[in-house]
Amino acid sequence: MSEGSMRETIKTTSGLTLEVAHKNGMFRITVSDDSDDINGFEISLYFDFENFEKLMKAMKEAWEDWETESNILDANEL
Repeated sequence: MSEGSMRETIKTTSGLTLEVAHKNGMFRITVSDDSDDINGFEISLYFDFENFEKLMKAMKEAWEDWETESNILDANEL
């Protein structure tokens, strides 16, 4: 990728790939199934900076909610 761009790729334990990329002021999030299965897929979403910030905020809030709920469930199991 050119100067001023970035790309990060994460492989999940379920065999999916998550890629976040930035180039020319646009952000791209791609989720793909790398299996050789005929049912494999790839979904790409494109965002400008303002909408990407909103997405990241929503993901952070969802993560914090999940952590809180997980801690409550763990405490209830004691």
